[in-house]
Amino acid sequence: MRITRSLLLQLIKEAVGDEFFGPLIAEIRANPDVVIDLDWLQDNGFTLLGKGKYRFVYGLPDEQMFVLKVARGIFFNPNTRERDIISKSAAYGSADNLTEVTYFNEFPRVFPKAYVHAPIENIGGKEGTLWLIVEKVNVVGKEAPNIVNAIKTYMPIVYSFILEQDINFSEDNLNEQIKQKWYDIIFSMDANKMGVLQYPVDVLKTVFKRAFGEKFTPEDFEYLATNDPKFREITIADESIGMAYRELRGDNLGVTKSNNLVIIDASTVDTV
Repeated sequence: MRITRSLLLQLIKEAVGDEFFGPLIAEIRANPDVVIDLDWLQDNGFTLLGKGKYRFVYGLPDEQMFVLKVARGIFFNPNTRERDIISKSAAYGSADNLTEVTYFNEFPRVFPKAYVHAPIENIGGKEGTLWLIVEKVNVVGKEAPNIVNAIKTYMPIVYSFILEQDINFSEDNLNEQIKQKWYDIIFSMDANKMGVLQYPVDVLKTVFKRAFGEKFTPEDFEYLATNDPKFREITIADESIGMAYRELRGDNLGVTKSNNLVIIDASTVDTV
């Protein structure tokens, strides 16, 4: 068989992957469906770290640098030894995985690094990939002090802009007020993208299932994207992949080992 340059590069990449991640990851690359067998995952030391609407996140055995993301809604049938797709979550989760495979490394300042992934295929009616392995990060979380600290540290212009809004500094809940303003900004950006920013606050609450304390304008977004480097990086990446800005909530932000604020989940599905 004649080995072409592209095949040689592929073989080198796979060999490096095996050496770097070890035989266990080589096995799931050779047999992608083993990751939907819960018994197999448990027997081999994978730990469930969390789950979202469309995906599971597992810790790798004896490895603190990476996590495994697997599409939900797929059941391993021990009788047929095949996969059964039991929910639309499979299509959405695998599509999200493919989005991250495609874009994470294109925007390394905004997303964690993506490494090994399952083959791209049709899963539940959508093109996607069953699983991928990405860089593990420290999640910022939903708590107001953590969110405020992340904004202050990595987006200082955004932080200063928020402090200039209608905030009562005499109240004890300063962090909660700042968190609310941050969420108002990112939800307003989605409302603007959807063409509903001009709607009354009560209508927006119905659309987004969340109360608005204040609506921000496209001029505000332009100011922040122009003046805050991290916010500009995020805006460019979000617009490139069609991601909802409300994905910038605290539990979807993380800090890498190299001290970089990133977006953990690049879902482009749930936009309304």
